[in-house]
Parts: sequence; structure tokens; C-alpha cells
Amino acid sequence: MKNFSIAIILLLFCLANAEYNCRVIGKNCVLCRSEYVPKRMSVYHLKKDGSWIMKLFTISDDDEVQAVHVRTYKDYNMNWCFFSELRIQDSVVTESDIKATQERCSIVKDSMFSEIMVGNEIEFEKFDEGFGSNYEEPFSMYCVFSVYVETHKYNKKGKLIRKKNYTLEPGNYCTKFLSNSEIYWNP
Repeated sequence: MKNFSIAIILLLFCLANAEYNCRVIGKNCVLCRSEYVPKRMSVYHLKKDGSWIMKLFTISDDDEVQAVHVRTYKDYNMNWCFFSELRIQDSVVTESDIKATQERCSIVKDSMFSEIMVGNEIEFEKFDEGFGSNYEEPFSMYCVFSVYVETHKYNKKGKLIRKKNYTLEPGNYCTKFLSNSEIYWNP
């Protein structure tokens, strides 16, 4: 019980002053939105192997083009928690402080992931900070006027290898693609 209390207190402290608000919206699925950028959101899908698929959704300023950029991450890190907690210490940080901080952040991560895996609808304001710049972007799609979709497939080096265009019946193709954990969209 003590570890759980520490995890909750640490989680609440680490979440203060965040730019993004993230919440669990289903089993293995987290939605993040920024109060400062209303036409942008990210949906994270946890895979069985511990990797993540992130779908970054944006809407153009004129509201005519929607885009989804798929990114894959091998894992999640708790550096945001670790550095947030160390930053609050007034004294010199010792090796035991570092070890204790790592243990507390591990407890926070375990608590957070257990909530995500069962789909409990709770909020994590700094959740998206666990994903760094080490990702692949294998796919993106653009939806124009709800009838035109353009898809781009990239290789591991980020080079465009295939581009397809579709003229379809009116629909919400980009927003529907956000709701599943597939990397590639198929009409």
C-alpha cells in the first residue's frame, strides 16, 4: 500500500504544469491533446511486445486537410519522471537519491501501465514525454474534403517508397484510422 501511495503522489507531482493532457480511452490506448494546439492530437496504441504505435493527427488551418502520421516506438522511458523528481531536490543529489528516484519512477511506470492495459479511463498529463526522438515513421495519410485520400509509405531510412491516391465515397477516413492499432491504412 505504501508503494502505491508513493506512486500516486509521485505521478501527481510529475504531472504538474504539463502542456499535453493524456487519458486512457480504451484497453492499451491513450489519447493526448494539447490545450495550446487544438487541431492536433496523438493516439498511442500499446502492442503486446511492449512497443508503441503513435498516430499523430493534425487538421490544416483551413480545416480542409486532415493528416495522420504513424510513428513506431520500441519502448517507453521514464526520464521525464526521473528528471522531474531530481529537479525538486534542494541539495546535492547522491547515488542513493538516484537509486531511490529510479525505484519510485519504476513504481509509477508499473502503475501507469497496469491502468493502460486494462483500459481504466484515467489521465496522465506528461505521458507523451516518454517517447523521444528514436522512432520510425513508416506511413502517413492525408484526407481532403472527406472524399480524397493520399497515402505515403516510407522505408526504414524515411525515404518515400510508395504513394497512392484514392477517390472514395464521403467518409471520415483519417479519424477512423486513429481508432485502430494498424500501421497501414487500407481502403
